[in-house]
Amino acid sequence: MDMANEVLVERDHDRPRRAPSVLRGSAWLVASNGVRLLLQLLSVPLLARLLEPADYGLIAMAMPYILLAMLLSDAGLAPALVRENRPSPTDEDSVFWFSLGLGCLLALGLCALSVPIALVMEEPRLSALLCVLSPVLVLGALCSVPFARLQREGMFWGFGVGDVASALAGLAAALGGALAGWGVWSLAAQQGAFWVVRLAVTYWVARFRPRARLDWSALRRMAAFGGGAAGTGVLGVLSRSIDALVAGWALGAVPVGHYNLAQQFTRLPETLLIGPVYSALFPAFARAAGDRAAAGRLYLAGVLLLVSVVLPAVAGLAIVSDLLVGLLLGPDWDAVAPIMAALSGMVLAACFSTLNQAALMGLGQSGAQLRLSALNAGLLLGCALLGSFAGILGIAAGLVAANLATAGLGLAQVLRRFGLGAGPLLSALWVPMLAGAAMAAALLWLRATEAWGLPPGGLLLVLVLAGAAIYAVAFLLLGGLGAARRALAVLR
Repeated sequence: MDMANEVLVERDHDRPRRAPSVLRGSAWLVASNGVRLLLQLLSVPLLARLLEPADYGLIAMAMPYILLAMLLSDAGLAPALVRENRPSPTDEDSVFWFSLGLGCLLALGLCALSVPIALVMEEPRLSALLCVLSPVLVLGALCSVPFARLQREGMFWGFGVGDVASALAGLAAALGGALAGWGVWSLAAQQGAFWVVRLAVTYWVARFRPRARLDWSALRRMAAFGGGAAGTGVLGVLSRSIDALVAGWALGAVPVGHYNLAQQFTRLPETLLIGPVYSALFPAFARAAGDRAAAGRLYLAGVLLLVSVVLPAVAGLAIVSDLLVGLLLGPDWDAVAPIMAALSGMVLAACFSTLNQAALMGLGQSGAQLRLSALNAGLLLGCALLGSFAGILGIAAGLVAANLATAGLGLAQVLRRFGLGAGPLLSALWVPMLAGAAMAAALLWLRATEAWGLPPGGLLLVLVLAGAAIYAVAFLLLGGLGAARRALAVLR
């Protein structure tokens, strides 16, 4: 960064910032995720016919180690930058160089541990795959500070541009590799292309140019929050990965491949909505930390809007999972459908867990969130190990039970901090719950009649349209539109 740019950054640091809009930020992220999900829906059927279940299983067994190391690479200092009111350029540079150094060390460490990991998992091919994926850790470390700047400043359109461009690059790499017969290496190429393009776009949007300076006092100042944030992130990845790790260790790569594809479908609502809502609500809760009533209204508005969209989506997905898998993936992947139906409850739990985490982290309660994440990881490990005796469906059921339990505990803690009781929460939820129940009952009845005589694709289309219409009518008749408008007004 030259002197002129340095002056501009310092002036921007001193200028009062307008609070970013939660609704506008979420809209940008939802739109970009919608494009990504469309690309995924187009690519998964193609890749599923070019790759084997074991290929998906291997990448699912490798990615938890990559994600864990990536979260450790900034020691939670990037989220601490988001919470800073006006971090200085020196703060950002210090976090950048610390993250880059740690990311390089973690990449080397993962390569050194790849052989023992492969031996423990009883999968020899895992060692080489981990070594090939390890450079992703360095790319992720390079992105940490620009990501924090974009989130803090509410520049969510930058996330959107980066998400779409990197998803396109990853898809091109995966399809090209699969057509060339690379097998699992095509999925590794997808990760590499994704992060290279994400890095380029993020630096272009954030206009971050690091200088060679490292202020240890700034790092120590942010470490109190950062340590809890890093621990929460690591435990969060563990919580999302324990099921795949246990399944890979106990059952092998092929069941994990089926499980991996089932998760890709069941997490569509989570990818589309829940992640973007967290990215926008975390800084919003930080700004409302001194006003408990305002923070409570923000939380209830988020609950209403998320559940109103996610509940019918996951209920419908569970009911039509067999039709969807048969149409998109073909008969070789029939084992995916029951796993998908079993996992559908996980997404509803993720709604509350995400809102709980955004609230606690925004209020600066990283320690409380860390304890919840540790509890969740422990429950998941126990439930996954017990469930493994019943096969892959048992692991899926254990995952859902553990996540629902943790979401309930986190909900009770957040409501207490905001001074809210069960009444306001039920007031926010009763409309989407009743409308969702009406939709599910109607779809189950329609499937039970077996009087359609339609091909699977036609039946799937009829059920989707009928479910959407029934839910929309019930939601409107119960007064949901007015409640949704009030919630949107809070989030503006």
